[in-house]
Amino acid sequence: MIYLLLLPLSLCATDLNPWFNPMFTPQIKATAGYRGGHNVDTEYLIADVAMTVWNDIKAEIEIEGAKTRKNDFNYESARLSGFYRFKNDAVGDDLSIVGGLTVAFPAGLFTRDIGVYEPGTPQFLAHLVIGRECDCTCTWSSRVWGFLTFGIARHSSPWLKGGVFYELNLFECGRFAGGFQTLTGFGNHRLKPFHSYSNVAARELALVLSYRYEDYEIRGVQTLYHNQYPSTTSIELSYYF
Repeated sequence: MIYLLLLPLSLCATDLNPWFNPMFTPQIKATAGYRGGHNVDTEYLIADVAMTVWNDIKAEIEIEGAKTRKNDFNYESARLSGFYRFKNDAVGDDLSIVGGLTVAFPAGLFTRDIGVYEPGTPQFLAHLVIGRECDCTCTWSSRVWGFLTFGIARHSSPWLKGGVFYELNLFECGRFAGGFQTLTGFGNHRLKPFHSYSNVAARELALVLSYRYEDYEIRGVQTLYHNQYPSTTSIELSYYF
């Protein structure tokens, strides 16, 4: 079964939830989205393929393209990720616990674009994800999970992303999810005048809502708090093959 994907604060759609698909079952997703706000007008496309390559090991690759106020539509980034599941609550453990690593290669022109959060290139990210399902039948009825991602890039201060989410399985009526995600940049520069996000002390708290029915999913992200980071609204539609 294919599960919810969450939109991180950059354009990437890395699948961070701690429940894996059956082994050797590819998960393929195409996403089109828009992110708008003050000085931000970004349209993007994402192709994402993930697969559980062993019982507790998952691999994922993403290719992203974007168009912003500054740049015409172009290659934005490629990301390669690997995840290892240490605990699995679906087979009796108290929690599901997953660790992962991502290496990303954003295009240089987008590391100087306020429309996408790309502090530098290449990027190296470490993930920790914890979750728990509530079962009422043969599948989950609701679940709670959260993640922390630590990132670093060449010529950039580190940053930290996090999120906590609740998902409700409505079975024949689809699935609903809601939660919050955060961004903290550990730089000491202000956003303006903007040159890049590499050393900006960016802060954001955002609300995330999504609904999925069969192979279609719609998701929105709304900034609730921001400091040295633009306030934005994102909307995207995904299709699962």
